[in-house]
Amino acid sequence: MGIITAGGLAALLAGGGVFRRTLDLFRKSPASRKAKTPGTVPRTWWIGGLAAASAGTSCAAWFAFGVPVWQSLVAIVLALPIAAVAIRAVGETDMSPSNNLAKVTQFVFAGLAPGQTVANVAAAGVASGCAIEASEVMTDLKSGAILKNRPRDQFIAQFVGILVATGAAVAAYSLLIAVVPIGDDTFPAPTAVAWKTLADGLAGGRSGIPTGAATAAWIAAAAGVLIGVPLAMKKSLPLPSPVAIGLGVIFPPAYSITILLGAVTAALLSKYAKAFWERDQYLLTSGLIVGESLTGLLAAALMLVGLL
Repeated sequence: MGIITAGGLAALLAGGGVFRRTLDLFRKSPASRKAKTPGTVPRTWWIGGLAAASAGTSCAAWFAFGVPVWQSLVAIVLALPIAAVAIRAVGETDMSPSNNLAKVTQFVFAGLAPGQTVANVAAAGVASGCAIEASEVMTDLKSGAILKNRPRDQFIAQFVGILVATGAAVAAYSLLIAVVPIGDDTFPAPTAVAWKTLADGLAGGRSGIPTGAATAAWIAAAAGVLIGVPLAMKKSLPLPSPVAIGLGVIFPPAYSITILLGAVTAALLSKYAKAFWERDQYLLTSGLIVGESLTGLLAAALMLVGLL
């Protein structure tokens, strides 16, 4: 956790002024803010949608997890600048720092709601979810702009997609957890485990942290900064990513080995089949990911009915 969070945030801070350029978005002249493009989303739509989503999130957190409404609203407020920074980072680097940034909310809630592990994880989930979805919407809108689609039309299509995907995602998750415990080698959920570990440590104070764990975390955090800052300043340095190191520790060996095999395969294809790789790499890799995911859902369904 120490090397992932510190390394990711240090690289973000040192990597070209992402925070400064995000603030510049709010410093534009009144004339530039009033400029409109045909087919843009009306302001009343996204303001109304933000209000409705905030109310829905707060109610869901209260009914499902007992999180007070004020805590959910604080998490949403914290999520706004995190989402803005994540959007800028994805636009410039195609990498989202949302998980690293969301951990900042866990430290904030350790002070606002001490000892409340559920509230701590819920706050991080809200912040991370907002940042991830905002980044995805930005990517979609950029793709639409290249294809000369109207943002208004994309907004309507995405709203319909939310209604459909919400039910599908809940059904798929319910199917998986019915047959596979979260956190074991089959369903490791490394990000969720990392959040839970941090929340447990913050909730228990020093008594909730094993002997030597705090010292190890500080050493790992220092290593993350020492690696992340030079790497962000000069990407050609032969240094490993601190986030990748941390994930390699969290992932089960089978996952890390599979990622290594994928990286080696990509390197070979990019060298010896460059034209194919440049043209079809995303189709190939997307097919592998989707196929594995659908196979996992099929296996879970067969296990649930006793056929596997």
